[in-house]
Amino acid sequence: MMLRRRRLAIGLIGLLCAATPLIGVYLLGLWHIRTEGHEIAEMVAQRAIRRAERIIGRSVVTLTELELLGVKGCSLRELDMMRRSVYANFAVKEVAVTGADGTTLCNHTGDVAAIRPASAPADSADGAIRLRTVLFPDTDSPGLMLSLRLASGRALDAVIPGEVIATDIVPMALRGGAYGALVLNDGSVIGAMPAGTRLTPAAFADQEPFTGRAASDQFPISFTFRVPTALIWEETRPLREWAGLGGALASAIIACGFALIARRGPSESNLIRAGIERGEFVPHYQPVVDIQRGRLVGCEVLIRWRRADGTVSMPGAFIAHAEATGLALPMTLGLMRKVRDELEAAYAARPELKLSINLFDDHFEDLQIVEDVETIFGRSRIRFDQLVFEVTERQPLADLERARLVIQRLQDLGARVALDDAGTGHGGLAYLQELGMDVVKIDKLFIDTIGTDRISAPVVDSLIKLAHDLGMEVIAEGVERIDQLQYLRMRDVEAAQGHLFAPALPGATFLELVRATAEAGTVAEDTDGAAMDPLAAFRIGGEEGLGRRASQGRTPS
Repeated sequence: MMLRRRRLAIGLIGLLCAATPLIGVYLLGLWHIRTEGHEIAEMVAQRAIRRAERIIGRSVVTLTELELLGVKGCSLRELDMMRRSVYANFAVKEVAVTGADGTTLCNHTGDVAAIRPASAPADSADGAIRLRTVLFPDTDSPGLMLSLRLASGRALDAVIPGEVIATDIVPMALRGGAYGALVLNDGSVIGAMPAGTRLTPAAFADQEPFTGRAASDQFPISFTFRVPTALIWEETRPLREWAGLGGALASAIIACGFALIARRGPSESNLIRAGIERGEFVPHYQPVVDIQRGRLVGCEVLIRWRRADGTVSMPGAFIAHAEATGLALPMTLGLMRKVRDELEAAYAARPELKLSINLFDDHFEDLQIVEDVETIFGRSRIRFDQLVFEVTERQPLADLERARLVIQRLQDLGARVALDDAGTGHGGLAYLQELGMDVVKIDKLFIDTIGTDRISAPVVDSLIKLAHDLGMEVIAEGVERIDQLQYLRMRDVEAAQGHLFAPALPGATFLELVRATAEAGTVAEDTDGAAMDPLAAFRIGGEEGLGRRASQGRTPS
């Protein structure tokens, strides 16, 4: 209905423009300026703030790794670890240790830094990281300093040049007039674009008609972008020149243009909403394997979008938009219903199998998700104690007290709660104790460092030890190599998932795997000390089974 109304409105405007070419072209020019100006400004601002969040987020991981490695002073060993962290992160220009009074004790070069603070510190969303602007010596060019406070009262600092964060991503057609700035919430300028532009908050006093602003919900930063009217007007010049042709030629061109506009498809939100109503979002299941005993212990539910034309989209193509628009909530409910209907019989027969379902930060705003879980699974043969709900660290939880209540209610049902992407997000390892987690899932980002000479390998050991000390189960994600499997087994990691075992499988294939492993029983016990074949649990009747076939790409991941 909305699409029909939209097409009707565009058709009426096109008819008016076809009847009066000069007025039509003029109105079209105004419409183009208004929509394009705001869209471009918003697009650039959103792109810039997302990029800044990624750069700052990677730098937060760098500081977190140094904290876990015990860096808190200026010994030769600690200086070496700081230098390695700078080499591994292209954005960071300097890593330093500062005292409780804020004085710099040393930086990764072993010297006392000459970088000057330019603003008061501001807290990030989780409170563990503080941000402030700085000025580099000689050039007085701005930058950003991140500070991670240590238990000793000292802090680990990372400095990022402003030109690295505020990269010039202005569309080519707008260069030479448009400008923007990344600032702290107090107005202190971190960096400007185009590169090299010297801007102060006063530079934004003259309001341009087209302004885009995007603020981060993770860090106290925002990006403002201005597009002068003259640049947008110049982009419409070819369109306005058609007014000189007049008459039938202009009418035909304008009518055809509006006809094409009217045929444009619905927005991404409408497509996702329609896909939810038609049940196009379907579950795939990535097996989780007990790597100590070589048996299937459950799966993680991963979503796919199987469109009406048969194409299948991965979550990266739609999940961020669904989260931003609130559509992830009904999408998750529909997915849980499909999972219940598809796995109910198999999981009733195998009560030891676990079923992991991802939740988003919006799920922890109230207790509605608990009621939804009771409604969907309460009368099914899938028991609550077979459910595991994964809480991602990638987006900060707005209210930890409310989130803790939601998690407690889920645990009261009998379900378990896992911290997903441990060590990569904004909550930090404090989530483990504050939220009362049962399971820790180590992100592929850290598993990939096993067997390399990067400094991140000790982080895996630290996460494993911390989880075991707190009495939590550990699951490794993204296991792809035999040496990673052997490393994890030697450290008593209970379970793992990844393409070494199998990719995410469609429901029918996963159910076949469940039946096959039930018939085969527990196999590949490592009694002689030799390395366990990670696919042995999927070998049935002497032939290679589902795990191997899926890993060879016969089943879409």
